[in-house]
This record gives sequence, structure tokens and C-alpha cells, in this order.
Amino acid sequence: MKSMIQWMFLTAATVAQPALANSIQLSPNATVDAEQARVFIAAPDATLQSYSLDGAERLWISELRGRPLALVGDRLIALAVPTQVGTLRIQLLDADSGVAVSAIEVPLAPEVRAEVGPQPGQSFSLRAEPFGAHGLRLYWRFEASPLRGAKLDEQDDERIEREGALELTALDSKQPKARALAQFQAPAAFVPLLGDLERISVNSERQFRALDDQSVLSSREVGDPVYGVRYEWRLFERSGESLGKATLAYPYAAHLVRDGRLLAHVMPQVGRKSDGSVEQFAERIVSFDLGRSRELWQIALLSSVYQGVMPP
Repeated sequence: MKSMIQWMFLTAATVAQPALANSIQLSPNATVDAEQARVFIAAPDATLQSYSLDGAERLWISELRGRPLALVGDRLIALAVPTQVGTLRIQLLDADSGVAVSAIEVPLAPEVRAEVGPQPGQSFSLRAEPFGAHGLRLYWRFEASPLRGAKLDEQDDERIEREGALELTALDSKQPKARALAQFQAPAAFVPLLGDLERISVNSERQFRALDDQSVLSSREVGDPVYGVRYEWRLFERSGESLGKATLAYPYAAHLVRDGRLLAHVMPQVGRKSDGSVEQFAERIVSFDLGRSRELWQIALLSSVYQGVMPP
């Protein structure tokens, strides 16, 4: 069990903290607009889409492939497909319609692939933070390993690790600007587990913070008639007042609580039912009514992990 919780921590650490007051990155492929109760996602086919949080009604779908990063005013800022290796392409869209407004392309190291979807043996991550009145700081990291069998040497000289940062400004205009930062300090990773001094007065072994740090999660293993084991989530306000319950497959996942509803980012999973059959679930956002302890809807996301055929 310890290894599963550690893995969930590593997954959550890739999620940026709130970029702006009403813009919260729930996962690398989903950004929540808390003010207007909507979510922007990268769908399984990598198209940018918007949904209402009230009933998962799709508001719009863009022809552009991308990964939503943050909401700045009425602009959705997204990672887009680059025109060539070694460049980072940022797309600005009208958040209400999904119409493309403008784009910025920034040169990176020549070996960096700033791709929207996962690639075999590679990962490209982005974190966003507010900068000025209408700007963002983006912190990026690229990792790549050669696709081959096991290497006997302890050192792997062919592994690539690159990172950098840039500032995006004038994002509310038709001519946004970008500049790379020669010196920067990346923000600290998100730590879900509450420390001893942060815990609330609820009897539980582990307590976790929500992405916006406004609520507390306590989870415990419970029996399930179909899958054998699930986890009961108990959600609390910081004051200790109960917000309700939900049942999920993991003891922790990146989540938010809004108006009595839980939004959780659930990674791909395979469940074996009590009858021996296997059921596969895609990476997704799940919404629960905490007062009634029932699931409301699910929205599938672009996978954060490469699941295609590997080269021979």
C-alpha cells in the first residue's frame, strides 16, 4: 500500500498550484474555472474542450490539439502542437467559444520535444504561475531515455534532462509576448500529505490537502462487493466541519471541493471484479455529490502516460 500512495504523491506533484484565483490546474490535462463552474480539458484525442461542472455538458470543442494550462481573463492558455522539434508553442483561445485568438512559439533546447500527448520514453511537463496583471510564468521540464533493452552500465550517458522557464505577458491582447528566463527558481512541488501541525481534529491516520488547500481529505479502506477493496473519502472544511463522503479506487487523488461537489483526477486503472472479469478505466475527472455520496459524472482525459505500441 505504501508504494501506491507514494506513486499518487508523485502524480500529484506534477500538477501546478492555482495559476490565478479562479484558475486551478486539476491535472496536466484539465484546468478548472472555479468562478464560472466549467472545466477545460485535453480529451482522449488531444482536442481542447470545455464542459460545465453542473452536468458535464460540453460547451465547445476546438479543432486544435492541446493541453490547458491556465485561464487569464477571458483567455484560455494552452500548450499546442509545436511546428518543429526544439520549440514550445502556446495557443491562446477565447474561453467562451474555443476560437483561436493568437499563438506564441518559443525556441527551447534543440533536443526538446514539447509535445501535447505522451511519447514513448519521453515526458514534457509544464507548471504555470501568475505574473503581473495579465501574464504567466511557465516552468518546463523535459526528460527522455533511449528506447532499448536493459543497459548493464550503472551510468546512462544517453539520458536527457532539460528544464527552463519563460514569462508570457500581455495575454489579454492580440500580440502576447514571451521571453525565456536565464535564471529562475521552480516552485516547490505540491505536497498532499498534511504535516502534524496542519492536521485538523478528525480521528484518522492520514490527512491530505486539496489542490487549493481549502479542504481536508481523510480516507480509509472499505470492502466492495464488486471489486473487493475501495476507499471511503471523508471530506472536511478546515474548521473540521464535515462536507460529505465519496468512494474511489485510490486512497488519494488530486482533487477540489466546490459547492458540495468533489472533483477528482483519477489515473488509468484496471479493476478485477469478484466474478474474475477485468474492467479498464481511462484517465478521467470524476464528480461526486458529497451530501448524497453518489457519483454525478465522468469526463475522459488525454492519458498522461504513453500507452501505445513501443518501437522494436
